[in-house]
Order: sequence, then structure tokens, then C-alpha cells
Amino acid sequence: MSKKFITSILKNIIGTILYIICFPVFFLIICIKPFFHLRFGKINTIRYGTFCAQIFFFLDEIKKEESNFKKIDILGRDTIISNSQLYKMALREKVNIVPFSTLTEFLRKGLRFWTRSKSFDSPMVNYLQKSFWGKNKENNVQIKFTEEEKIKGKNLIKKLGIPKNSEWICIFNRDENYLNSLIKNKDWSYHSYRDFEPESLIEASNQFIKENLYVVRLGSKTKKKLSSANKKIIDYPNTDLSDDFLDVFLAANCKLYFGGDSGVNDIPLFFNKPVYLINCSLTLLKIYSEKFGKIFITKHLYSNKMKKYLSLREIFQSGLNGCS
Repeated sequence: MSKKFITSILKNIIGTILYIICFPVFFLIICIKPFFHLRFGKINTIRYGTFCAQIFFFLDEIKKEESNFKKIDILGRDTIISNSQLYKMALREKVNIVPFSTLTEFLRKGLRFWTRSKSFDSPMVNYLQKSFWGKNKENNVQIKFTEEEKIKGKNLIKKLGIPKNSEWICIFNRDENYLNSLIKNKDWSYHSYRDFEPESLIEASNQFIKENLYVVRLGSKTKKKLSSANKKIIDYPNTDLSDDFLDVFLAANCKLYFGGDSGVNDIPLFFNKPVYLINCSLTLLKIYSEKFGKIFITKHLYSNKMKKYLSLREIFQSGLNGCS
């Protein structure tokens, strides 16, 4: 027997013993269900995009349910919170997040063990199994800024160099620095095929400026600075104003988003802003079509054998659309 198989068996045995020892706790939760129906789940607060998408998914699912004050969802979070502003806005919408994901998962699985049902699972448990992109219709934004935050945001926008009543678009290029700084002992290189240089956005930015728009580069802990002599192109991550609040405010209030595929684009998406993706990975075409519609550009693949860039037809015929 393999070491992995033995480890799995031992975990199951230990888990069963713990479920038996903690039976009084599970019994109490089951007994109070007619009065207070507790449901447990986990929310991923480490990854910015996933955190954002899960908040909107959860609020969307709760809204669909019949109004029932008896249901109380408790979501355990990760140790790391990718964005404190997003976390604060979620708590304001009565999303019950606690810093004990190991405990909430133990309770959820233990209740499944004793009841042989999923009735104590939070809707969040089904997050990865459902597609809900595009369901957040206009004027149905699930999380909102307070009036004080709106004033704060407008003042910071002015300090950033964008005059009052001016509009801006957000651009973004992915690189490895953010994830490498987030969890330093993990190899994130398997995402590197999604990266591209910030300079490739300059030409498009100049076109946006001709339309009397300011251009703000989003990101955090970027690998390279965006060099431009044009003052209407703002390299926001490398300014003194860069923080969690403005990360969200800029993306939520932009005219549109133009850039790479990353969690950063989920904020403008859920705040009903147009999202146009460039340099998209060919491995995620199905997700892009569901999430953003048909307006996106994939990365270009060059064939050393054919000495040319491949068309989409050639990429699909060769099966390269499934590579990463």
C-alpha cells in the first residue's frame, strides 16, 4: 500500500473518532435547527479574485432563498485576507466570516457524517460547481460603498491626479510578484504563462487618452514600473496612495477595464463595468465566454515548425487550446 493511501485511511479513522467525541456539539446543532438553522462553509480570502467572486456568489444565492431569519451561515476564512476593504464591505452585508476555517469545515463534515445529508452546508460549498457569471444585473450591485467612503474615494482620486468629474479606465498586466509576496514558500510559476509586459499596454492607453480618458494601471507589488511621459497614464501601484481601499474604489468606479485575466477584473465585472480582456490564456476559453461574453483577445502562439503565428482554427485543430 502506498504512503498516500495509508495517510488517507488514518485521517478518516481520526476524523471518525473526533466526530464521535464531539457528538454532543453536533446533537445540539441538529436539535436547534427548527429555531436556528446553522450552516457552515469556507470562504477563500487569500486570493483577491476568488474572494470577490465568492462574496457575490454567496449574496446572490442567499437572495434567491426564501426569506428565513432562522438560517445563519457561518463561513470560516483563511489566515491571510487579500483585501481589507473587500472584507469590510462583506461584513457590512451580514456575511458572517470567522477566522476559523478548520473549525467550520470540521463542523460541516461532522454534521454530514451524523445526518447523512447536506442540509448544514452553506451555499458557499457549491461555489466551484456552479456558473453564475453575468447574473449580477445592472443596478443589482451586491456590496456598496458608504457615503463617507465615496467622499474619501473622490478625494484620493483627486490626489492621484484625476480632476473632478473626469473619467478613467483601468488597465492591468499580470506578473508573478503579487503571489510570490503573498505566500513565499509556494511555487506559483505554473501561472507564469498568463504574464505579459506592462509596456504592451502603452499604445492602447494613448488611444484611450485621445478619448479624453485617464488611464490607471491597477495591481499590487508589481515587478516593473509602467514608464510613460504622459501624465494621464498613472502607474497607481507605484504611488504612495496605493492601498486596499483605493484598489477596490478605482476598479469599482472606472469607465471600463482593459487588461489581462486575473482576479483584479472581478471588481469592475461585479460593479457592472465593461471588461475587455487581452492576452487571455487559451486554456480558459469556456470560462471567458461565460464570464465576459465574447469580447476578449487570446495570447498568440507561434509555431517554430510552421514559422508563423497560429490562427485560432489551427490552435484548436492541433489541440493546443488545452495546454497551459
